[in-house]
Amino acid sequence: MVSFCTERRRRWDWQILRVLLSGLLVFAGFAGSAAAQTVNDGYEAFEAGDYERAVEIWRPLAEGGDVDAQFYLGDLYEYGDGVEQNYGTALEWYKLAAKQGDAEALFRIGVFYDFGYGLDVDYETAAEFYTLSADAGHAPAQFNLGLMYLEGDGVQQDFDQALHYFERAAGQGHAGAQNSIGVMYDNGEGVAQDYAEAMRWYRLAADQGLPIAMRNIGLLYDNGRGVETDFVEAARWYRRSAELGHAPAMQDLGLMYYYGEGVPLDYELSYYWLWLARENGDGTDEYIDGDIALTTEELTASQIANIEAKARAWQPRGIE
Repeated sequence: MVSFCTERRRRWDWQILRVLLSGLLVFAGFAGSAAAQTVNDGYEAFEAGDYERAVEIWRPLAEGGDVDAQFYLGDLYEYGDGVEQNYGTALEWYKLAAKQGDAEALFRIGVFYDFGYGLDVDYETAAEFYTLSADAGHAPAQFNLGLMYLEGDGVQQDFDQALHYFERAAGQGHAGAQNSIGVMYDNGEGVAQDYAEAMRWYRLAADQGLPIAMRNIGLLYDNGRGVETDFVEAARWYRRSAELGHAPAMQDLGLMYYYGEGVPLDYELSYYWLWLARENGDGTDEYIDGDIALTTEELTASQIANIEAKARAWQPRGIE
């Protein structure tokens, strides 16, 4: 499954129009409102690293019913900025904002139930809140809900509904949703299998810097699905993904160096990328230890020590 969206809302998104369930558009930072300016003061305190001051500013506003202050106070409690981290208190503030139709608060509540932040995992309740947020136009909620329909988590599996929500999120430029549509066409799930269409969606996501989409493009070239098999092109896409920290692509690239496919045969670089893949973990397959063992047979203990020392200093490059 493609990873769910769980990321924290960026702190400066208060200036973006937010769609409420009532259909009204409101500015969180409208210059003519004294309350909104006070919310802005909280932002200034937060950005300056004075989290306690941000709490002081937002708490009375939140208690007075300001939806933005309620959401952001919940955010502070979720992450423990200026207050002791408390998922229960965060959820209380999110629910108050959600009652006023705040799409982001509805989404965060869904995340809490989805991942069990301070409560038991409850996919059905998560799906309910994602649906409310998605119907208010929230792209990450649409993406997460699409994944739930794709897998049948909390809802009855429904590829048509999955594609519906992915397309809504993708239409807002959500890279994860674009990649997921590509996966559906790649696998023929709910749509006719179409590798060219899969490539088109993968490229849209890759152009936004999504590592998993880059790796998926590499797999198409590696396996000749919809394109001529091209190991050089596959290795290029695996490298782009691997350099961003995507562990499965690191494993793919390491194997290409081991077999000399698309790149010169190089056991040291093979071990380097395979070792990084295992250290970065998520998504590597059950054969990673065996792959490393094969490469180890081609190297001396001194070479291995030097490679691991170099690999420990590795840092993912930034998205261009």
